This record gives sequence, C-alpha cells and structure tokens, in this order.
Amino acid sequence: MGQAHIYEDDANWYIGLSYLKEGKTDEARNVLNKISNKSNRYKDVLSILEHL
Repeated sequence: MGQAHIYEDDANWYIGLSYLKEGKTDEARNVLNKISNKSNRYKDVLSILEHL
C-alpha cells in the first residue's frame, strides 16, 4: 500500500475537516476514524475526536 496509504490518510483528514466545517460531526467522526495511527496527523485526529 505504501504511498497510496499516505495519500488516503491526507484525503480523509481534509474530508473530515470539511465535514466539521459543514457541521456534519457524525460524518467527520467516521472519516477521521479511518486515519492510521501511523499518520503524522494522528495526534490531531485524536484531539478533534475527543471534542466531538
């Protein structure tokens, strides 16, 4: 999977943020939960999920 996985996490990050901006918290949570714990953004994901 390699590079494709990196892009998938980035895509899910931005999709999740878009859902949050639109007030769609359930959709945001579902997408953000797909981000790998090896992602550079994982700590940010946990922080956001903690506040939802």
